[in-house]
Amino acid sequence: IAAGADRSRVFRIEVVTSQGVHSELQLPKDLGGLEAPAKEKDAALLLMDPLISRLSGDLDTHKDQSVRLALEPLVKIADRCRLAVLGTIHHNKSGSTDALQLVMGSKAFTAVARSVHTVVLDPDDETEHRRLFGTPKNNLGRSDLPTLAFTIASHPVETEDGTAWTGKCVWGENSETRINDAIRKTATEETEDS
Repeated sequence: IAAGADRSRVFRIEVVTSQGVHSELQLPKDLGGLEAPAKEKDAALLLMDPLISRLSGDLDTHKDQSVRLALEPLVKIADRCRLAVLGTIHHNKSGSTDALQLVMGSKAFTAVARSVHTVVLDPDDETEHRRLFGTPKNNLGRSDLPTLAFTIASHPVETEDGTAWTGKCVWGENSETRINDAIRKTATEETEDS
């Protein structure tokens, strides 16, 4: 709502089991029911937040084979439907300064993805409000994409029950800092402070 989306094109996927139980999409077991609705709605984007929670409980998110079993069929469906898939995953606490190594779980999450984007605090922002959005992997196009800066601002949304407050992304100027350089700078500063 805050971003001004056409909400007639925004849907929540709900899985209903044969026993009538409502649940969240689980990969790969629910993939059979995903393609037809995606084509019917002419869907442009599937957002899974967080992606790790969308993998079936019997799969180990730290094992490449399990992650590939869930994601590779999804990639094929996305290609057939011309559907972008965005899955969010948090950084791990490994201390790595490589954005691709910081993704929680198996390395297959970043290996299967056509592009990987990451968000970190801007180490040059003393207010700790500004974030940097960078693309450490892009098999779809240019590898020299700029690092984008943004903040999240409070935004009022009118509802039937009155005003509700939500966050809104406010883009700033591009940053000259490459995303892995920002991660390294943050790690260096944290080491010096401890």
